[in-house]
Amino acid sequence: QPLVQSVIDGMTLIAEPPAAKICVQVVSRLATLWASDSVEGGAVPGFRDFLFEAAGSAQLRVCLEGWLNPKDAQGASLYGEMAACQRVFDRVSPGAWAALLSARLLPAMGFDEPLIREYVGAMQGESE
Repeated sequence: QPLVQSVIDGMTLIAEPPAAKICVQVVSRLATLWASDSVEGGAVPGFRDFLFEAAGSAQLRVCLEGWLNPKDAQGASLYGEMAACQRVFDRVSPGAWAALLSARLLPAMGFDEPLIREYVGAMQGESE
């Protein structure tokens, strides 16, 4: 767990989009390998909950960081990688990631119900 937590912390503590992007890519790969029910043997017990909570909230915090400029190519690339990672979370455990976003992570950031539905719908490809 300390190694995975270090990678997750790298998203928010290293104020450089290329470095944060690598951390997000590692988290995506870990989700695919260890948090998916579709891999042989199933998900590592407890790992999905830990990863979704820790990495998910870290990704949302990164979006609020002053060093992240969405108009910069590296910043835009990091946003794209985080969106892809969240789609991986949704794919490896259908419903669990959207439920965590809707129930805890997005409300903690001040999102209201219509905005939560829009965010989750966009992540799942249900809106434009």
